[in-house]
Amino acid sequence: MKILVFVFLCMNISLNVWAAPKPACAEFQRVLNTQWQELTHSYKKVDSRFKKLESGNSPFMISKSSTDLVILLHGYLGSPFEMNRIAASLKTKGYSVLNDLIPGYGFSARVANQYTEDYWDRYFDTRYKAAFQCYKRVHMIGFSTGGLIIHKFLKTNPKHKAASVHLISPFFAPTLKFVSMLTEWFSLIKTEVSLNLLYYSTFGAKELKIMLMYPNYYLQDAPYLNMNEIVKSGNEVVQMKSLEKNLSPVVLYATKKDLVMDFDVTTKMVARDFVNPRLVNYSETQAPHHLFRHEVSEVALKFEKTLLSAF
Repeated sequence: MKILVFVFLCMNISLNVWAAPKPACAEFQRVLNTQWQELTHSYKKVDSRFKKLESGNSPFMISKSSTDLVILLHGYLGSPFEMNRIAASLKTKGYSVLNDLIPGYGFSARVANQYTEDYWDRYFDTRYKAAFQCYKRVHMIGFSTGGLIIHKFLKTNPKHKAASVHLISPFFAPTLKFVSMLTEWFSLIKTEVSLNLLYYSTFGAKELKIMLMYPNYYLQDAPYLNMNEIVKSGNEVVQMKSLEKNLSPVVLYATKKDLVMDFDVTTKMVARDFVNPRLVNYSETQAPHHLFRHEVSEVALKFEKTLLSAF
């Protein structure tokens, strides 16, 4: 009973909306509840310190529309906090919103290191297919690792056409700078590496500013085993044969100044897998390595307004 109460609280599902759902939406609700019960049990099993996901780290569902759902998915080391401003704005526009959490994130590196890209593939395949069955129009917004997960789902399920897809610096292959950073991580004989140890030696203040400003919402220990899984997942997408293109309308937001993702590989993959994607190129600006939270730069704030103008 306590687990069920926790699930409903962290998902923030409106009981009035779900009181008499159509069968497809009842299945979507069941998937959300079942998967989160499983993750809650798994988190507790892996890390005895875990009690619950705190506010900001918890996924949540805003039920406003019975026809239009926007799925939000954050990036590496992050949590739904990264997307909460977007979620609030979409709510005022009348959309239902699932501000989701990548399994393993939101608590500790110890937990994050237990989850593989195979698990993510199965988890989100079930989750997203249930969403497409429930809602007439599904919009998808993915940042960094979240963008990779969404891209991979649509790539392997070309018949699922989203109403719109927004990929924000999706990760497929690392830049040379990022490879250097990974090498430094792996040289430390630890499974959990403090971000503060790498603060000036890798990115510097600008690049990790958001993570250090909000330590409660970003993992402060880098789960390098989990990073291996992200790289593996990106390589799988890169090496996929050119199957049927997905017809979802896609907008890619990216910059050549990105210190994490390889701009050329990213634009190539998106062009390969979708029909006529649109590129919003921030390469001539002072954009941070990933275009998102407004606290990082004014460019990120302008980007957020650009993104929301599409809805």
